[in-house]
Amino acid sequence: MTVNTMNDTVNHIRTMNQEELVHIMEEVALRRSYVSRSQLRTIAIGDTVEFTQRNGTVVQGTVRKKAIKNVTVETTIGNWKVPAHMLTVV
Repeated sequence: MTVNTMNDTVNHIRTMNQEELVHIMEEVALRRSYVSRSQLRTIAIGDTVEFTQRNGTVVQGTVRKKAIKNVTVETTIGNWKVPAHMLTVV
């Protein structure tokens, strides 16, 4: 998506009424769920993955367990439960 398209979308959202906003929010939630599940399907137990912590540090580890929403990643500093959409396969 280009910057102009993104700006046009944001401007359009700013003019929406309550009913339209609720519909958009439902669609965004569905899309986020789809993207997360798609990412989860691409990850296998034993894969090396990385994610970024809240402080900006990149952490690398190995997938040990997959659940419905989260993936357990074993790192040198312990195990992390990370949402699938935050992981990148290395």
